[in-house]
Parts: sequence; C-alpha cells; structure tokens
Amino acid sequence: MSFKSNFESHPVVFGLSLIVVGFGVGFAFRGYLPGSAAPPLVAATTSICNIRGSEELAKGHNARLEDLRQSLAFYEEQSSSSGNIEPYQERYKESASRVRQDISQEIEVFKASVLALATKCAE
Repeated sequence: MSFKSNFESHPVVFGLSLIVVGFGVGFAFRGYLPGSAAPPLVAATTSICNIRGSEELAKGHNARLEDLRQSLAFYEEQSSSSGNIEPYQERYKESASRVRQDISQEIEVFKASVLALATKCAE
C-alpha cells in the first residue's frame, strides 16, 4: 500500500491534516483579504469633557460595592459555618444569592449612568 493511500484511508490523520492546512492557508492570506477598517477611538475624536459629579458617582458606586461585598462575604461564611443549623444555612445562602443580584444590579446601574454621562459629553 502506498503512502498516499495509507494517508487517505486513515480518517483522523486526513481530517486533522485538512484542518491544519486550512488554518495555515487562512492565517497566511489574512493580510491579503480586504478587512473592515478599524473604528476610530472615541477618546481621540471627542474633546475632553468634565462633568461635575462624576467623581462622586464613582466614589458612591465603589462604596456601595464594598458594602455589598462585605455582606456577601458574611453570608457566605455563615452559610458554610458548621455552627449553624441547616435551615439557617439555607437562609444565609438565599441572602447571599440576593446580595449577588444586588451587586449585579448596582454594576448595571453604574454602567448605565456612565453611558448617559458619556452620551451627554459627546453632545
């Protein structure tokens, strides 16, 4: 049996070879294919805008997150404590879950506020 027929009759070797060759060809020709132009950086195209209260917004957000993280650490510790009975451990787990949701909500509200400020700054 020749090398070619051995190579073509083995599906794993043949398939992996095709994948490697295809990846190599795609990688080699990536510079020759037309691509989309990179979008300009927003910071480079807009003027610098200072909105009063943005520092206080960030400080308040960080303070609320720190409080929520401390609460989460407490509830997680209590939910795994062997000194608490199982119903209390379940309540602490539920409380930790609610605190995680509050953290996610706080982050989303902060992102929305920053986006609103960025939109206002762009105008």
